[in-house]
Amino acid sequence: MTEIFLHLTVVLEMIVTNIVFVEHYSKRKYKWYVDAIVLSIFTALIVGSLMLGLQRIKMYGNGNGLFLVFGFVYLIPLALLFDQKVSQTFMLMIMIWSFTAFPFAVGVQISYLSSFLTEHLSLSVLIFQTVYYLITIPLFIRFIEPSIRIFVNNIHGKMKVLFSAFATILYLTVVIINCALITQIKVLDFLSILILSLCLIFGFYFAIKLVDSILENRKFSYATYHDFLTGLENRYSFAETYSQLQKESKNFCFVFLDLDDFKKINDDFGHITGDEYLKLFSEKLKQRFETDKVFRMHGDEFALISNQTQAVIEEKIIIMEKELPEMFKSRLNLDFLGFSYGISESMPDDTLDSILYR
Repeated sequence: MTEIFLHLTVVLEMIVTNIVFVEHYSKRKYKWYVDAIVLSIFTALIVGSLMLGLQRIKMYGNGNGLFLVFGFVYLIPLALLFDQKVSQTFMLMIMIWSFTAFPFAVGVQISYLSSFLTEHLSLSVLIFQTVYYLITIPLFIRFIEPSIRIFVNNIHGKMKVLFSAFATILYLTVVIINCALITQIKVLDFLSILILSLCLIFGFYFAIKLVDSILENRKFSYATYHDFLTGLENRYSFAETYSQLQKESKNFCFVFLDLDDFKKINDDFGHITGDEYLKLFSEKLKQRFETDKVFRMHGDEFALISNQTQAVIEEKIIIMEKELPEMFKSRLNLDFLGFSYGISESMPDDTLDSILYR
């Protein structure tokens, strides 16, 4: 009787941990007590049926973990109870199931290393599993949980399918290898090697696709916050940089620059030459203020955010005014028509609008 109680405790501890985590990342349709009642009834039916069935075929109580295979049936009540796509629920479920299956399998294998632990298999597994949860769950909540939430909310389409497939194979790898080591059934040895190979293949493939996705997102992020012509940061980036500096209560200077008579360059030489004119000015601006944030705000309007003093900034601008005519003459065979600028220091009551229209 004690052994059956310990078996039940191991299984129920795992199931409760799984459900709590899945619910944490899911959107409920009903009140929490409705979920609790439905899942309790479902668990009682599933666990009771499994224990009876596995006992009859003499494959219960030896730590083979066959009950883990039936974890997939929880998709039925979870899909009905949560207000989200079934694919989202499955991805969450299989990801968390993989996390909780690991301590069970490791606990079983550790117990078989000692005859004393083997005699008290269920108790040994329960102790290892509980200690594992007590150590890893707080660490998970503190360091990993925010990233998992972002990941879950932002993985879509093909990447979600790939990740779900990888997590499923990982879960089955743990289950089948554990069962193969316990039962010594030859066909399970073959399946273990096969599924481990699939796990590695899917793991590498998913990693490649994940890197591709990250690079694609970086390109998108770069395009969002940078001017495609000059490569300088744009007006959106200026707003975010200003907002961050305000939060940090740092002192800084704003410099706004306008190219003089730029319309004349476009009218006399065409827009292609006008683009080269802008790019060359941007190059010099970035070169002279390499430690500061340089922005193209709009058309022929530029801005700087600098933590240098106003005197240092004016000195650099004077040097630029001397260098630019020769640079434009040698690189574009054009006369540089000059630029106008204004410098102001940040003030505590500044707003983005007040800066832009000061």
